[in-house]
Amino acid sequence: MKNSIYIIIILVSFLTISCSEKIDIELNDDENSRLVVEGNITTQKTIHTIKLTRTTSYFANQPAPVETGAIVEIQEEGSPNAFVLNEAAPGIYQTDSVAGKVGKNYTLSIKQSNGDEFSATTYLDTVPEMDLIDYEYKEFPYHGNPIAFYILKLFAQEPEGKGNNYQFNIYLDGVWDNDTLREAVYDTDEFMDGMYLPGVDIYYIESDKLKKDTTKVRVDMLSIPYELLEYNVAVMLETDWRGSPFDGPPANIPTNISNGALGFFSASDISSFELNVILVDEE
Repeated sequence: MKNSIYIIIILVSFLTISCSEKIDIELNDDENSRLVVEGNITTQKTIHTIKLTRTTSYFANQPAPVETGAIVEIQEEGSPNAFVLNEAAPGIYQTDSVAGKVGKNYTLSIKQSNGDEFSATTYLDTVPEMDLIDYEYKEFPYHGNPIAFYILKLFAQEPEGKGNNYQFNIYLDGVWDNDTLREAVYDTDEFMDGMYLPGVDIYYIESDKLKKDTTKVRVDMLSIPYELLEYNVAVMLETDWRGSPFDGPPANIPTNISNGALGFFSASDISSFELNVILVDEE
């Protein structure tokens, strides 16, 4: 019986070794590198930026290569002249101080130095004015220890007509607090179309982020196209939100850039509100 066990183990080991096969996976390299576009235009009169880079090898241990020498323009619907972007730094293209207009379509055009052309069109939707941003201090139990938060609450009239989508950018003493995709805050009007928002929770600030007795907080509310929301969710599904046994198969991330390029170009209306958050004595 012992000899039979040895024979089975040897046989399994032999089958495992004999069935192994080297597989060469074609990863991204210079031959199939694709253009990546990041940027937007807003209703704030300021310098707007379009960043152009290229995809690179999966194993490349360096920043993505930049796309230089391109001709980049943004055309406003109904306007005879386009906003011409100058290359302020390698791969960084910027407008003069300009402002987009609500209700207009904007088309981004890119012509590379090799003659390849790319474009994207987006609509600049409206965003409601914020009547008030208030805050509430709350403590939540966590494994026997309380965790304290300052909850930002929005008071505003949501416009009638479904299809509005929003992004909230939060600044603490001028520093953008939720500047990564994993921390981004979005909402849609699916369940609040045309309603007055009487103090809806939009953001939780951990108490340890407030280093002073009084912190100046600014909330920017942006209108965004629904396609941008889908794009950001798709990016997270392929990165931070991947790793469980229930993941779906990998999928291409949607984009509004033509000709096989990646990334997204969007337009946003912006409303802002500033307030002071006063530190609560937690002792």
